[in-house]
Amino acid sequence: MATDFRKYHRRPEGPGLHFSEDMTCGALRVETIGGAGSLDLDGRALTLVVIDGSGKILGEELFVEDLLYLPAGSDGALEYDFSGRALLIRYSPAGDEPEPIRGHVVVRMGQALGYVRTHCRGNMHGWGKSFLEFNPLGIVCTDKLWGVSRDALCQEMVMPPKHMVPAHHRGEFGREPDGDDSWQICYVWEGSARVEIGTSVKDLTSVEIQPDSVLLLPNGVAHNLTAGGSGCRYLSFQRRGPGDAANLFLDQEKDHERMLSLRGSMPLEEYLRTEHARRM
Repeated sequence: MATDFRKYHRRPEGPGLHFSEDMTCGALRVETIGGAGSLDLDGRALTLVVIDGSGKILGEELFVEDLLYLPAGSDGALEYDFSGRALLIRYSPAGDEPEPIRGHVVVRMGQALGYVRTHCRGNMHGWGKSFLEFNPLGIVCTDKLWGVSRDALCQEMVMPPKHMVPAHHRGEFGREPDGDDSWQICYVWEGSARVEIGTSVKDLTSVEIQPDSVLLLPNGVAHNLTAGGSGCRYLSFQRRGPGDAANLFLDQEKDHERMLSLRGSMPLEEYLRTEHARRM
């Protein structure tokens, strides 16, 4: 039975649950919180980003685009008070190793705890002039936050107008994802993008993401992104599975980007047909 991937797209208007543990095979939960209340901590890591207004949590005063990360292992209740909304993502631990630190981390708007680099640039890695018409300026990727045990990652992506993140997938293509897999959540700040998603031509879906869009991309599902006429700036939250080191080590990321660049603007339908043919 073909999957309708439109169910993984939400435009939150107020506090509430967007994606449950059941929808993500127990890997994560995505919701919006607001007002005053408390969170029941259950040992999972969490990332919180303020999407409008301001608020207080864990003794921190947070404003729009501020990030807070709490490593796995905490129990009890966590009080909060927000004048606006915050996007909250809870991550199941990706392994049995204990967290090496305790305590939370705050990343303020305009700050980052990792690398800033250019993705999918026309002349990147020596691919030459044949790619100059494809993303000649490149997509600026900023590592905003790495989870302490590297199972939670947040990046900011700034795409110039009409640029594309080429067709790709994480993990084993087409396999039913589970709680040990990588899951990716996109939250759009500015601009728009068209996202194609699918595991076969039969379930190929096109989704338009705009400011305040929340899009979930499960492991093993192919997708691409094409920015609109005003470009697109979005956050990419990723819950990594055990042994999934992609994007965390630059040498491996360069190899991954070479593969993306070779595909250029390949339509997702063609990519899906190619991946199915490889498995016959």
